[in-house]
Amino acid sequence: MDFKNHAEFERKYLLISLQRGKIFNWVVLILSFYNFYLDATLHKDISVDIIYRRNLLIMHIVIFLLSIVYLVVCQILIKKNRQNSRTAKALILFEIFITVFFASALSLNSQRFTGNINAYIMIILAAAMVIPIYPKWVLSIYTANHVLFLIGLYHFSADNAVIINQFNSTTTVLVAIVLFMLLYRYNVTNFINEEMLKDDKETFIKLFELNPFPS
Repeated sequence: MDFKNHAEFERKYLLISLQRGKIFNWVVLILSFYNFYLDATLHKDISVDIIYRRNLLIMHIVIFLLSIVYLVVCQILIKKNRQNSRTAKALILFEIFITVFFASALSLNSQRFTGNINAYIMIILAAAMVIPIYPKWVLSIYTANHVLFLIGLYHFSADNAVIINQFNSTTTVLVAIVLFMLLYRYNVTNFINEEMLKDDKETFIKLFELNPFPS
């Protein structure tokens, strides 16, 4: 794509990313009430590791607050018609970063109680379908986060299950990256085809205006 088409592609899919981000954060906001119910239930269970309970509660509160912040900032950008500003781009990139970061944090904290990485697997796959733009940034965030996650797994896991979790999480990240790239490639191809059709239509109209009654 040339610069004009690239700018138009970014404008279109940045708006789509903001809209999907809103839906994603509304879902997170609704689920937060269940998370708080879970925290209250675990608080009564003295058999559950206290550090696990405390970390889980703190992360649930922070996630809840960040979801509200995203929805408020997104609404302000839309109201001021600044959906294509640098602030909007920063908001989207921060959204993907904070999503995969808390996916890692939740799963690492689970090593104290359940020993599974379900949160990481589910959120990593879901995040790949939310942001259909900025592949270099997204892949960099995924890669850097996963390296830290693997190190965290090795540090927090006390049995041989760490190898299985590292393998499963790495496979999930690779699948998420492939899924993201396929969606991104599809969006680019679809956008280019739409632009070509638009150009062909404009060319036909101009030719018709020059010679509306060809002999």
